Amino acid sequence: MIINRIVGLAGYHLFAGRFKDRFVAGSTLQDAVDKAKFYKAKGEKSVINVLGEHAKDHNEANKYCEQILELIALLKKEGLEDVHIAEKPSQIGLDVSETLYRSNKLRILKSAAILLPHTLIETDAEDHSYREQVFRITTDLHKYFSNQLLCCQLNRFGTVQEIKMLRYHGIPMRICKGSAYGGDIKKEKDLRKVFLDILPIIISRAKTSAFATHDLFI
Repeated sequence: MIINRIVGLAGYHLFAGRFKDRFVAGSTLQDAVDKAKFYKAKGEKSVINVLGEHAKDHNEANKYCEQILELIALLKKEGLEDVHIAEKPSQIGLDVSETLYRSNKLRILKSAAILLPHTLIETDAEDHSYREQVFRITTDLHKYFSNQLLCCQLNRFGTVQEIKMLRYHGIPMRICKGSAYGGDIKKEKDLRKVFLDILPIIISRAKTSAFATHDLFI
């Protein structure tokens, strides 16, 4: 299954194609939704990600949250009930407080569960310093919401164990190498080995898990 990743800040941009090697720009929420509709007609899935991170206060974090809620409502209106949506922890409040992040994530999960029953809310990759809090909050909220997906970056020593725990709890996941952020595994050949070693776990959960990489070797 081809998954197209639609992202943006003031506007929305589309990473399209199997290896996301083509870049197309939009300017509104509607543009992003229209792109998702276009790819759905071709039998392909999309993930929409409102770009933005490190909200500095409650007001900014809440604005990002409201934008995601607006997106959920628009997807419902357009009949796109299986388009996934990504958030970044620092975007919706984790830099301000864990309480704010949990509150905003709950708002998003509740809205999506009601309006978009086939949509997953993906917690996107971010700096490793957030990982312990994000993993704990994700597993806790899974007791009440099954519409979460967690991105796991393989360049951390603890990620493989986290993946096994997510699999045990039945939490969907997406693995990536994590090259955009510093990690414990530095050598490319070592990172590739970890990636390939963990693939059987991901493939065994193909309906709820995915992997992403720009590495043509893999």
